[in-house]
Amino acid sequence: MAIDLVLLLFLTVLPNPFAPENVPSALTYSAAKFSVFYILLALSTLIYSWRSIFVLGLIISATELTGAGLIAVFGHRNTDLAAALAPVFDAYPRLLNLIDPNSVHLIQRLQEIVAFLIVAAILTMKSWRSEQLIVRQAELVAERANLSQYFSPNMVDVLAKRRDDGIGAVRIAEIAVLFADIVGFTKLAETLPPERTVEMLRKYSTMIEMAVFDHHGTLEKYLGDGVMATFGTPEPGPQDALNAVRAARQIVAGIDAVNAVEPNPVLRVRVSVGVHFGTVTLGTVGPARRLEFAVLGDKVNVATRLEAATRDLGCQIVCSNAMIQRAGADPAVDAFANHPDLHLRGRNSAIDVWTYGSATAQSAQDWCASG
Repeated sequence: MAIDLVLLLFLTVLPNPFAPENVPSALTYSAAKFSVFYILLALSTLIYSWRSIFVLGLIISATELTGAGLIAVFGHRNTDLAAALAPVFDAYPRLLNLIDPNSVHLIQRLQEIVAFLIVAAILTMKSWRSEQLIVRQAELVAERANLSQYFSPNMVDVLAKRRDDGIGAVRIAEIAVLFADIVGFTKLAETLPPERTVEMLRKYSTMIEMAVFDHHGTLEKYLGDGVMATFGTPEPGPQDALNAVRAARQIVAGIDAVNAVEPNPVLRVRVSVGVHFGTVTLGTVGPARRLEFAVLGDKVNVATRLEAATRDLGCQIVCSNAMIQRAGADPAVDAFANHPDLHLRGRNSAIDVWTYGSATAQSAQDWCASG
C-alpha cells in the first residue's frame, strides 16, 4: 500500500505533460485530486482489517502533506499570472490569497487532512467492530459444533435459536419413541478385551446415531449397548412416525451390512428395535445447573416392551399398530407383517403389532431396494 501511495504522490506532484507549461504546479495539484484517496480508503474496508484502514489513513495523510510541501518548495510558478490578478483583486487581499494560482493553500490542505483522518478513524472503528462480530460468530459456530457432539442436531438448533425457557416448559405432544438394543452384546463383551469392546460399541452406536439423525430424530440417551431416540422432539411434525419407521429400517440394514463383511461369525451381532407412537409428556428435569430434556409417559414404557418382544417373535423390528397407522402408506412400511394380540410384559391388555426381519438378520439389500 505504501508503494502504491508513493506512486500516486509522484503522479500528483510531477507536472502534467498534457497541460500548458505556464500552468502553476500548485494549481494542478489543488484541482480536487485528493478526493481519489477517499475511494482508496473505502476500498480498504473490504479487507476486514481495521489496522490496515488505520495505517492507510495515516499514509495518505502523510502523502498529501508531503506533496503539498514539495509543490510549495519546488513547484513551478507563473509570476505573470499572479501579477495579472493582483490589480483586479487589490481591494480584496483575502480573496486574492484564496485564488492565488501559485499557492498550495496549506491551511486548506490541513483541513482536508483532518477531515480525512476523522473519516479514517470512523471506518477503522467500524471495521474493528465488524471484526469482533466475525470472530464472535466463528466462536459461536465452534461452540455449536461442540454442543452437537452431546445433543442431537435438531435439539442444538432449537437451543441456539430460543432465548426463553420455552423448550423447558412442560407440555403434551404426540411423538414416536424408538428403542434399539444390540442383542447378545453383553455376553460378547465378556469374551473380548476392553479396547475391542469399546471399539465395537462405538461402531454400532455411530451407525444407530446416523440413522436417527438422517431422519430428523433426537438421540435421547445411550443405555449401555442400547439407544433411546424420539421423533417429534423438540417440535412435532407430520412425518415423525414415518421417519421413525425409516430410521428403524436403516438401523437394521446398517448392522446387517456390517455383519455381511465380518469374517468372524462370533463378532456378528443382531439388533432389535421397538417403535411406538403416542402422547407423552415433554419437559426438562433436574436442578438448574444440570437440566435434562425428558420424555415421560406410558408410551415410553410400551416402546421398551416392544423392543424386548423381538426376542419372542424372532424378528428385528416391532412397531405398534398406532405407529404403522400414523406412518401411512410407504415402501418402508409395506414390508411389515401384522401380528395381532401380542401380550407385552407387565401389561394386561394385548395390542396389535407389526414385525419386520428375522432373527437371522434381514438383508441390507432389501432395505436399499425399497428406498
